[in-house]
Amino acid sequence: MEGWHSPVLHLGEDGQAVRINFTYRNGGTSTAARFSVKARSLQYTEGPHESRYFRFLETDYRVCDFQFQIARIEWLTSTGFVRSYTFDGGRQDETGVITFFEIKAHQAYFEEPETYDRLQEAEKELARHGIKLERIVGDRFEGVIVDTINDVYMDRSASFSREQEYRALEQIEKDGGVTPLGKLRESVHTDPRHGRAIANAMLVRRIVGFSLRRPLTLDTPVRRPARLPVGVSPLRNLKI
Repeated sequence: MEGWHSPVLHLGEDGQAVRINFTYRNGGTSTAARFSVKARSLQYTEGPHESRYFRFLETDYRVCDFQFQIARIEWLTSTGFVRSYTFDGGRQDETGVITFFEIKAHQAYFEEPETYDRLQEAEKELARHGIKLERIVGDRFEGVIVDTINDVYMDRSASFSREQEYRALEQIEKDGGVTPLGKLRESVHTDPRHGRAIANAMLVRRIVGFSLRRPLTLDTPVRRPARLPVGVSPLRNLKI
């Protein structure tokens, strides 16, 4: 990247994607568009690893908001050309920290000279705006955690009433801020199948929070997710 200079970050309009690659096959890599219940927006992903990470972000209660294809960075070259790179996405956690991310199937891809140099330079520019950059290897989304995430994700659109939401939050409060998952499910529906689906849908909407880092049991602790700190703007309102 010798001779590259004057980096500029570009965000999508109204917090949406800056690039939409929506074809059934694109250079041998499958692409997809899906609606995020949590982010309340369309998300465009490429390949199986981005799709898995989408489900991870959708079901992780510590993530407040996210957007794939969130921004593009451009550099001028010494010969007058413009070179650019589009980030795979960005997320914001419950503390307000914003992290952009790049996903590759294997670590070796991050070590390729051109990719390595671009990400190094992009990371420097992001740091100027208080944004972190994470390099994610796709094989981290394998094993039991993927099965648990997928089970919850399948229930993301389950419907529930305001009364059921109130009962769930009341149950957590009655138990001192943390209640067993089995008890929460019973509080929202007498049918175990419906209770499970509603609890999962509430997780995606960040009404309740429980970890998916291990298989769920009736004793899995459930709490109310933290809200963004006062004065911290949500990711969709990011300005650079």
